[in-house]
Amino acid sequence: MFRSLRFRLPALFLLGIVVSGLIASVIALRLFQSYVQDRLKEELRRDAIGLTELYQEQANKENGAAPRFAAPKLEKATGARLYYIGLSVCPEAKRPCGLRLLPRTYLPNWQSDRQITFEFTPPGSDRRYVAVANPLRLSAGKSKSVQFGDLVVAKPKTELNERLITLVERLAIAFFGGIVIAGLLGWYLSRRITKPVLALSSAADKVARGRYDVEVPEVRGGDEIGHLADRFREMAARLSEAEQQERNFLMTVSHELRTPLTAIRGHVDALREGVADDPEVAPPPSR
Repeated sequence: MFRSLRFRLPALFLLGIVVSGLIASVIALRLFQSYVQDRLKEELRRDAIGLTELYQEQANKENGAAPRFAAPKLEKATGARLYYIGLSVCPEAKRPCGLRLLPRTYLPNWQSDRQITFEFTPPGSDRRYVAVANPLRLSAGKSKSVQFGDLVVAKPKTELNERLITLVERLAIAFFGGIVIAGLLGWYLSRRITKPVLALSSAADKVARGRYDVEVPEVRGGDEIGHLADRFREMAARLSEAEQQERNFLMTVSHELRTPLTAIRGHVDALREGVADDPEVAPPPSR
């Protein structure tokens, strides 16, 4: 069974589908992972810029005092966690501003005055976060602003895993659905290809046993198997014609030889019975 063409054709077809599907799935996962990471970082950058501008605007309106920064509400709206790295949690603050404090060791280059993307694990947590730190600057005069820290907007990396798991589930459904469809298609193509091949094989067995009046199936489509069936049909017809000519020849020869052989046989029988004499073996006349 496993060596038959009917089994190997769909098996090879399915193997090719599985290998190509796995390669495509791995490439799709890597591309999606890269896309999700880039999208998440872009969202964090945008949120960091917006929240930093909001904080700076409110702080400047209150003459440098810490604004009533509703961090929990903003976290709920953005789905991110807000942190602060800098000189103090809220400079010149008489009330807390609601930002979580991160030690400066988490981001040694926080004073670089540029937006920084990094990963970290918050104190007391075992979850890894992707974060964007944006410089916080307050006006020190009419034309001067001073950076005193960074506003950090962070989201857990588990969001990436959740999105990847969703994609993997959908890919798995599509993959197994594709295998089922490919298996049915491979089985149909295998039967369509092997059916005339098996018929030709059976006809070849009959020809090998000397039976030339075989029926070769008609194969439509004009493909290689159809060409083979046509040539095999012509071969069987020529072999049958050659066999018929051989029979006719033997019948003609036997008919042509039957008359003289009958006469010779009758003469031999007469010689044996002494009814006829052979002049060549008769004794010479006496003198």
